[in-house]
Amino acid sequence: MALFMLTIGVLAMLSMLPQGWSSATSSDNRSRASQILQAELQNAESLIMNPCNLLPATPFFTNPNPKTIYASGNTAPIANSGDVPFTVTTQVTQPVSASQWQVTTTVIWPGTTTGVSATVTVMQQEDYRYWATAVPPNSCANGSFPVNQSAF
Repeated sequence: MALFMLTIGVLAMLSMLPQGWSSATSSDNRSRASQILQAELQNAESLIMNPCNLLPATPFFTNPNPKTIYASGNTAPIANSGDVPFTVTTQVTQPVSASQWQVTTTVIWPGTTTGVSATVTVMQQEDYRYWATAVPPNSCANGSFPVNQSAF
């Protein structure tokens, strides 16, 4: 009788394995996508916050060809076997004022159509200007004053 009960218990546990693997995969993909999302938002923030990067009017940056980032960090030609591709789309718009931008990033992976998305509002700030000692105040690190070109 004990052997029968043990067998039933083991079979019950084995039937739950696919569901457990599915949950683990979903959780892993969601956490990796969140890491990629945060990195993309921080990159856009750092470019916008530097006053040396004057940014044109809205909408100045929309990524019509989303980029693919793999979980391993590799690119498409050298992606590892079984590496999960994450599709990243970033859009930057100027919602309210001349010094305020809105960055929206979405990360999607196979098996989901919505993925994860976040929006942040960013302003240019003098504290993020790249200073150089040999240049006049309020100039950029390379000695020039801000030029009207997109950082993206």
